Amino acid sequence: MYDDKKCTIALTLLRCVGWLSRGDLLTRPYNCGPSIATPDAQCLGKHTFHYSIIPHSGRWERTNAYQQAYENNVPLMAIQTDRHSGILPTKMSFIILKPGALILSCVKKCEDRNSVIIRFYNIMDRKVYAKVKLYKPLKRVRLVNLNEKFIRELIVNKDGFIKLPVKGHKIATLELCL
Repeated sequence: MYDDKKCTIALTLLRCVGWLSRGDLLTRPYNCGPSIATPDAQCLGKHTFHYSIIPHSGRWERTNAYQQAYENNVPLMAIQTDRHSGILPTKMSFIILKPGALILSCVKKCEDRNSVIIRFYNIMDRKVYAKVKLYKPLKRVRLVNLNEKFIRELIVNKDGFIKLPVKGHKIATLELCL
């Protein structure tokens, strides 16, 4: 809740109930569901919360607040190795996904083929055109469904990008063959 006059932000960290429904409340003198006690749903005990507030002005679609929220959703994990040679540059992106309205939600090995699955979704209510590029050239790209079943082949442009329209609030899943 935001109150412009007082500049107050209210954040609910834990919502607990002792009953699924009660018929003896002053605010509602009837049941709105089964009258069952739920003592474990009171969540008694010690709780730890990690949260972030990202102030912004204007509509959320026009800010990068949602991108910052996703970027901070999973903590960075570092793994130490010994020094060794390799072919990767000092700076690169494993996957480039544009525009920012597309949120990457999955990178994994295909269940039954030797390929990589990437999944992303459009957070806008309008169609956007995805541009996807992997860190190395691709042999083949296929649009697949959530069960990784073939829908159609996609073209990799000369610049290495795959271009694909994604309707508003829809998911796209690609199978990338390296």
